[in-house]
Amino acid sequence: MPSESEGRRSKGNLDQNGNAKGGIRPPNFDIPTAQYVAGPAYPLEGFTIAFAPAKLKELYPTHEIYVEKIRQSADAAVKAGFLLPQGADEYVKLAEIAPVPEPIPTEAKLFLG
Repeated sequence: MPSESEGRRSKGNLDQNGNAKGGIRPPNFDIPTAQYVAGPAYPLEGFTIAFAPAKLKELYPTHEIYVEKIRQSADAAVKAGFLLPQGADEYVKLAEIAPVPEPIPTEAKLFLG
């Protein structure tokens, strides 16, 4: 018999990216760049498995597409009452500087610290 955490993680409860379906999904979960895995003992614990660059490119062919998807998700969350406008702005700002779908070039990493 599966444990409670295994039941939550069954394939029927996961989306096409291996993330849990349902609930309130903030923009970074709605437009994922990683698989988010809950811990076995507590659902709020867990770890993140970043998507490979090829997967990111498949999901978001350009940086502009990624940012627009985040913007749309954030706007929908505001309209649904799950996110304040200031929070939506922060998600968009983070998306604008995120290295999606391409990794940050080495020169930029050196500059960013």
